[in-house]
Amino acid sequence: MSTRWPRPLIDAGVAIVRDQAGKVLLAERQAFQLSPGFWELPGGKIEDGETPAQAAARELAEEVGLEALALVPFAVHEHLFATRRIRLHLFLVTAWRGTAQGREGQRIAWVDPRFPEVGPILPSNLRVMAVLGLPPVILSTRAGPHAMDAALALAPALAAAGRAALLVDEPELAPAPRRMLARRLVGLARGAGGVVLVRGDLQAAIQAGAAGVADMPDRLPVPTARAPFLRFATCASAADVAAAAAAGADALLIDAPTERALAWLHGLPPCPVFLRDGPTAGMESADGRRLGAWHTLAEVASSGTASTVGHASGQRRQAAA
Repeated sequence: MSTRWPRPLIDAGVAIVRDQAGKVLLAERQAFQLSPGFWELPGGKIEDGETPAQAAARELAEEVGLEALALVPFAVHEHLFATRRIRLHLFLVTAWRGTAQGREGQRIAWVDPRFPEVGPILPSNLRVMAVLGLPPVILSTRAGPHAMDAALALAPALAAAGRAALLVDEPELAPAPRRMLARRLVGLARGAGGVVLVRGDLQAAIQAGAAGVADMPDRLPVPTARAPFLRFATCASAADVAAAAAAGADALLIDAPTERALAWLHGLPPCPVFLRDGPTAGMESADGRRLGAWHTLAEVASSGTASTVGHASGQRRQAAA
């Protein structure tokens, strides 16, 4: 019987810097580093006596010459490499001073996290890039017996260029047709650069190759060590939101009036939040939290707002500027 040798755990502080257009700062790893040629968010090992935030700020200054003026905890992600485990303590840099440059001779780039123009991306960074690349609108199928026709008709246009994420939310469908719908939507959205999630059916999400699953906080799967499979928590109360934060959910779907929902978020990490009937174009709060909308395909079709949803990303960027 063989035994797996233990892999040392390395804690790292990582800085997420986004410009007004939503682009994220990446740096290329150099020839003398592990995984040379891969691109990653600025960051590095937490030294003795440092807090994760101090390490993220120090690495940001050393690597790319930016002074972090304000850091907000974003998430903690763990990744398993062949010879080590990396635990990333991720921080949003909501204010900084300086001009980014490769201070150690490395290349840097500002990239759209959905479609980074550089690569390959370091595997431990894929999950956070997927989270940062989420569109500002989520549209659920929730069409009952007409789910297949309605979703398949609207999906290509709304998923184009990442304009909206599609949520397969069909509890009344039997497992087989629900999984068929998920596979069809993943095929359509993938060709258009879109994102598909499945609600309450982890196996359907995995089998269809969806980007993630949405479920109650206590039903979320354990985060995977390698693939950037996203975990959305559906919440209807303050207790649900707190449980989702404790479970390390990548994003929240909150079904409550906007004012009440926002009150539940105070003091929690600023993961993306999608609100029922929330801001169609998306917006960014003072702590760097991205707020988006959660609608149904039927609502979009009946209200004639497909064009508004289709331009949501551009509106968000203009508002952020």
